[in-house]
Amino acid sequence: MQPDGFNELIHAPPRLSLMSLLAPTEWTEFVYLRDTLHLSDSALSKQLTLLQYAGYVHVQWNATEPAAA
Repeated sequence: MQPDGFNELIHAPPRLSLMSLLAPTEWTEFVYLRDTLHLSDSALSKQLTLLQYAGYVHVQWNATEPAAA
């Protein structure tokens, strides 16, 4: 049984860390998130995709790298 208010999508450790970095910002560069969280490009991309599909973040890709907001 999950405690009240526990959201498995958000409270998974990598996504919780990711959201804690994104919460106080308007946008953040992919490289900053990757390096700060010590995740591979593919692992970070997967976490961002899950959060984007759930409506928690918006990912905008530019010619060189993605940014998350």
